[in-house]
Amino acid sequence: MQEMYASQTDWDMHRATITRLYLHEDRTLRGVMDYMAQRHRFYATMKMYRTRIKKWELDKNNKMAEVVEMVRIKKKRDAINKASRFTIRGRRVDWDDVERYLARNPGLHAKFQDGELEVGNADHGIVCRTPSPDPVRALAVPGNLDGARDVRVHEEILQLFTTYTAGSYDQGTWKLWPAHNRFFGPGGAKAHSRLNNWASSFRTVTDWTGSEADSVRLINSHMEEVQQIIKDEDSTLFPCLIRACFYLSSRRPLVGAQVSNFVASMFAVVLGRHHPMTRIWSRIKTLPIANYLLVLETATRVRLDHLLAFHVDGLQDDNVIRAMREYLLVLRLRPSVNAGEVNRIVQLALDMLQDVPDHQLTSHHARLLVNVSSAQMANAEYDSAEQTLDRVDAWVEQGRDTDWTFRRVEGDSLFNRGFLYMLLGRKDEAHEYLVRVFNGIVRDYGTSTTLFIDVLTGLVTMPVSRDTAENEAWQRMLREAQESLVARSKTNDSQRAIFSFMYRLEEQEGGLTSDGPWDTDVGHLHAAKLRLPRLHKTCHDILPGVMYEYWDDDDDDIKRLNPKKPKASKAKPADRSKVASAWEPITPPKEETKT
Repeated sequence: MQEMYASQTDWDMHRATITRLYLHEDRTLRGVMDYMAQRHRFYATMKMYRTRIKKWELDKNNKMAEVVEMVRIKKKRDAINKASRFTIRGRRVDWDDVERYLARNPGLHAKFQDGELEVGNADHGIVCRTPSPDPVRALAVPGNLDGARDVRVHEEILQLFTTYTAGSYDQGTWKLWPAHNRFFGPGGAKAHSRLNNWASSFRTVTDWTGSEADSVRLINSHMEEVQQIIKDEDSTLFPCLIRACFYLSSRRPLVGAQVSNFVASMFAVVLGRHHPMTRIWSRIKTLPIANYLLVLETATRVRLDHLLAFHVDGLQDDNVIRAMREYLLVLRLRPSVNAGEVNRIVQLALDMLQDVPDHQLTSHHARLLVNVSSAQMANAEYDSAEQTLDRVDAWVEQGRDTDWTFRRVEGDSLFNRGFLYMLLGRKDEAHEYLVRVFNGIVRDYGTSTTLFIDVLTGLVTMPVSRDTAENEAWQRMLREAQESLVARSKTNDSQRAIFSFMYRLEEQEGGLTSDGPWDTDVGHLHAAKLRLPRLHKTCHDILPGVMYEYWDDDDDDIKRLNPKKPKASKAKPADRSKVASAWEPITPPKEETKT
């Protein structure tokens, strides 16, 4: 149907994208056509494309006059030991192509007389520069990495990612979805949730304390989803994947290296070998693990800087706040190195919120303050961290009984306060807060969650209880939860359960999406629910009086995220009037004494 074909206005609007794909990413014309049709619903025939390619002077074939001019320029520069790199109308020239052209035309030089030729002659659009060492060739040569090379590779990654970020925003790959007031990729909110849920579940695997064989099995199950999340091309894809590879490589270097290679290969398969992300990952996989953090810091800073520069609302924009939170989360992984930058971002956040009354804070503001408290703890500013958490708690107090978003933030705040008291040596208070977090997780999210495992991991790795039996009980619960996760992974259903959960959640909650990582090193607050074998009986044996959210055996759907009211029974119901928060203290777990 002729009316489906692109108009002149459409061609003008997408000219930059077509030029980038065809010239700079070196895609075939058929590849460009397929991309434009799938991503932009831009339809045109091969003949139409060829007409525009010729009109825009995007031809990738070397012409006789251009080849001769480049040969003459190169000969003069070779005589003074100057390397040469050519571009023609913005297209980089592969000198191997020139050599092949000359081999096919051995008598070419005789057709022209020698003469003075200027570099960048306007008749041909040729530009010649002295290049830096070719990164692609350098990466292809095996050898030991050195500091200077690592710095150069990092600079290349920075340049590629900066260009990719700006292009993705400018060309609409990442666009603002009004229903969420969020920037998403082509897959929208569902793809963003899918990525966050994958990252949450993968983080649980990287913290795995079980056998190596089970760890590899779980990692393999997560690799099955990498192709889809790359195809989704979410705006947070790169920092999410590099963070996952860093955490895994720090704990299991050999497995981490294999995963990094797998991710790099998958980018080439899904997006093409010339795509900026493919080129970035071809460099990342050669770096030492320690440099992953530097790359991660770069990526999160580039995203924050771009949003700050191009959004009129500045720090009041929710997207900017999320980017700032993510940047702080990354910076504090190297607190001694990044102390100055951490202080700058913390002060930026505090200045922004200084004049905002507590009752006017949003959930995004509150979560930013939680991140600020983490950064303050990393810098050993414990008094400041406690004051920041006091402000968050005051905000939570005004709405936790009526608004679910308040209680979501409360879990973050309580965990950080428990961690703070542990650092201060106030173990009894730390224990109280961490158990309150566990209680809230069980009540509001259930025991069949990756978050449940994350919090148990925290309780096991940060033993604040003075009761040996209690600590053993936490360890036993963690083992059982991990065994259930492994059992589920063998059926290959766990990841599908994650994604089907988020689809239902979006439909029922009016587009609610995962809001990123939990601000701790042991888990994520908004992990997706995994349909694992229930652990309710185990929990009830250890934690008497806890109210759980049960699954309905006859209904495979998820009813809600809010706590489920207990079904009517003959037993005396719990007195909920005495529980102002979902995160109130509960009886600590005790090992039953056999008689």
